[in-house]
Formats: sequence, C-alpha cells, structure tokens
Amino acid sequence: MRTSFIKRATGSVLAALVVFGLLVALTPGQASAHGRKDLVGGKYQIIFGFLTEPAFSGQRNGIDLTVCLGPCENNADGTLKNPVTGADKTIKAEVTYGSSTVPVTLAPRFRADGKYDGYFFPSKAGEYTFHFTGNINGDTIDQKVVSARDGFNSVSDPLMIPASGSDTAGGLAEAQQAAQSAKDSASTATIFGIVGIVVGVLGLALAGFALTRRPKVVAANGATAAVPAEPVASRRGSGPEGG
Repeated sequence: MRTSFIKRATGSVLAALVVFGLLVALTPGQASAHGRKDLVGGKYQIIFGFLTEPAFSGQRNGIDLTVCLGPCENNADGTLKNPVTGADKTIKAEVTYGSSTVPVTLAPRFRADGKYDGYFFPSKAGEYTFHFTGNINGDTIDQKVVSARDGFNSVSDPLMIPASGSDTAGGLAEAQQAAQSAKDSASTATIFGIVGIVVGVLGLALAGFALTRRPKVVAANGATAAVPAEPVASRRGSGPEGG
C-alpha cells in the first residue's frame, strides 16, 4: 500500500512538472529576425540581419553576416559545420538609407568561424539596405538585401513622447501600449514563477506525507511501533525451526 501511494504521489509531481515545462516552452519570446540568400547558384549561403534586435535609431548596431559553403548548418555546440573563413578580406559591405550610402568594415567574430560583424549607428528609423560585393573563394558576388523585405526588421525609433504638437496623442497611445505589453509580460513571468514554487512545495509536501503514512501496529501492552520497511529474517534462517 505504501509503495502504491508513493508511486501515485510521484506520478502527480512529475505530471505537474511536465505541464509547467510545456507552459514555459510555449511562452512566446523575442525572435531573432534574419534573412537568408543563396549565392552563386546555391554554392554559398549568407544569413544577414542587425546585430542587435530590435534595432533602434541613434543606438550602436551593425551588420550580422554569416557566410557558409552551401546551406548553413550548425553543430551541436552552435558552431557552423560549413563556415567560409576569410570573407572579411574579400567582401565589401555598404549600408544605404534613403540617398545616403556609407561603407561598413566587416570583421571576423571571435571564435565564430564564418560569422562577421560590421558596426555602424543607424541614425533614423526606416528601411536599410545592405549591399555585399566582392568575391567568395574567387566567385564574384553582388547582393543587395533590404530590411522588412528580405527577412530582417527595419529600424524603429525608441519610444518617446513628443513634447508638443499633433503627435502627442499618438505618442501617448504608443507609450500606454508599450507599458501594457511590459505589464503583461511581467505578469506572465510572475505567474510562471509562482507555478514553479507551488510545484516545488507540492513535491516536498507529498514526499513528507508519504513518509508519515508508514503503517503502525499496536503491541499487547498498548505501545505502538512502526512496521519495518522490509521483513526481518531470523538470525539462523527463515524456517519454523530456524534452519
């Protein structure tokens, strides 16, 4: 009976933990927005986007570029299986906003073969174009990618309330919406934290209750004694005569 109760209690705790894990896993999070393009008839593939997402105007950011031989594939540790190294020496990058174009220097990322960073400050919100030219292992490339069209997000303005003007109402509405979103996210995190604590306390309580449910017997003199967890054999044997 004791073993059966413990099994049921353990099963209940495990089921609660599984449900909690699924809830956490299904909670929506901030996804990284990057695009992909095949180059030279699929011989190479590049993955591109902003280094920091979401990208805000007036804040340091940059090009996040990955170059692979064929479709990009990752090892179990997150490193690339098929990186193209040395592309920073043969690929030139430019960033265009409106009619303004500036060159951006690509640099290999430390201990991340095939990945390159190109830092710049996006000064205004809107669409940005990345232009990659040069060659990869001697194969000529010329590829333009545009934010909001090719798989990566455009730059946004940081949330600011206008001091005056007709945009004040719109700014206040955006501020209220952002505040509500932050409040909802905090509430969700709080709920999951409480659920985790409750599950842990429930597990400890069930374990303690299982131990207190150990059966007892009443001796002839009225004293009580706990039944041993396992039967105790006689010193000389288990038969009627002691062996």
